[in-house]
Amino acid sequence: MTRSVFLGEPDTEGRGEFKHIFNSGVELSKGLTLVDSMTDADVLLLDALRISRSRAGTLVSQAKDCGCEVVAVDYSDDPQSMRLLEVPGIDRFLKRSMVLREHGVSSGLIDYPVACAHIAYCVREDILAYALNASCPARDLDIACFHSTELLERHGQTKRGLIAQTLSHQLPKSYSRKIGHVGFKGVRGRNEVNPDYVDTLLRSLIVVNCQPDRWEGDYRLFEALACGPLVMCDRMLRPPRGLQDGKHLIFYDGPGDLLEKACYYLEHEEERLRIAGQGQLAAINEHRSRHRMEQACL
Repeated sequence: MTRSVFLGEPDTEGRGEFKHIFNSGVELSKGLTLVDSMTDADVLLLDALRISRSRAGTLVSQAKDCGCEVVAVDYSDDPQSMRLLEVPGIDRFLKRSMVLREHGVSSGLIDYPVACAHIAYCVREDILAYALNASCPARDLDIACFHSTELLERHGQTKRGLIAQTLSHQLPKSYSRKIGHVGFKGVRGRNEVNPDYVDTLLRSLIVVNCQPDRWEGDYRLFEALACGPLVMCDRMLRPPRGLQDGKHLIFYDGPGDLLEKACYYLEHEEERLRIAGQGQLAAINEHRSRHRMEQACL
């Protein structure tokens, strides 16, 4: 089945997820066709994070006149907000962050007043293209973790800071490591490829990730998987669909468990490579922008 999609242009500049997930995902999908007119569309797709209620309301009204289904995708971080909820006529809601975490521990799914499906982060196409076309560096770095000990003092990031502190001070000194931020920071990273960061992913045998204290999910999980190291991540209440512990990645329960598992997989190359390879294939074949937009629109 092929469906035509009209993208509701956001009020803010079309960057970030609108460019790399919404627009790119529809354009790359074989099951979706991007159209310029609502009258030619089967689906009106709204970026709930970047469009105002007033503009969304106008577009939804036009869509209903044309017989279009209306889908709103909320890629915001806050699991407790439901953007565009007050706009009448939206047929389907999808939300990225649905898990409430307290002090870094997942405490449950939010009970929204409307039916809402989970839509996870994914691999950005520009980062994947860079990684696949990069000259293959030797994996000369045992462990990389892009969180820093400075996060111990930052609200909403303390668990990440604890993981960075553990790897910095308790990992055996025989293992090489890169702990802390790499490359440029901020909004620029949401819109451009950070070569130093991706190169570090490609150099690493293991990449350790940790969720924010207040919600589940981040881009790094998929960026790391797509670059081929073994990915270790703190346990999630709602992991991205299809990703299995011990098959595609390794989940850990706290700093002690992380250290034990990291040392084990550094010493057991065959197991590490098998899981890393399966994780990379899953990210590339099942978790790209087109897969997310097909989930939303098909």
